[in-house]
Amino acid sequence: ASLVAILFQPLRERLQRSVNRLMYGERDSPYEVIARLGHRLEATLAPEAVLPTIVESVAHALRLPHVSLWLLEEDALRLGAVRGIAPGRTAVTDTDAVATLRGAREALGRDDLHPGELSVTLATLGADLVLPLSHRGELLGALALSPRAPGDAFSRADRALLRDLASAAAAAVHAARLTL
Repeated sequence: ASLVAILFQPLRERLQRSVNRLMYGERDSPYEVIARLGHRLEATLAPEAVLPTIVESVAHALRLPHVSLWLLEEDALRLGAVRGIAPGRTAVTDTDAVATLRGAREALGRDDLHPGELSVTLATLGADLVLPLSHRGELLGALALSPRAPGDAFSRADRALLRDLASAAAAAVHAARLTL
């Protein structure tokens, strides 16, 4: 019995990794996800392709049905890129939500935002998590994400990966804004 257990343990681990990747995306290999995003951004020559590349990479890596990237313009957020359901509004003016995002250091749940235009828009999209995109202390925008299935929650591993992806995405957004 011990010999069988020893022989089949590597097979079981490989099978478990495959099932996890299928169900949850690539959250168990965050370095690979961030490295792939970096390579895709390096290969992206046109500044207008940066935002869709970020959105596609995050959605693909975690198998999310909706990811949208919102850019800050004064006290308004303008939709920069979306994968999944497109919102009816491409810009929202919500000074309370912007103030909350400016003060946030971690991901926020949609309920952490003041009831306003942004939270209503995100609710229609099914987006439950909002990550502020800040570069050198300056809020550039936000990344809004829907969980894999309604009622699911983002795990600690998901949030850790998303925090790192948001940091890389913010640097790319900053660079893209300089060239547009």
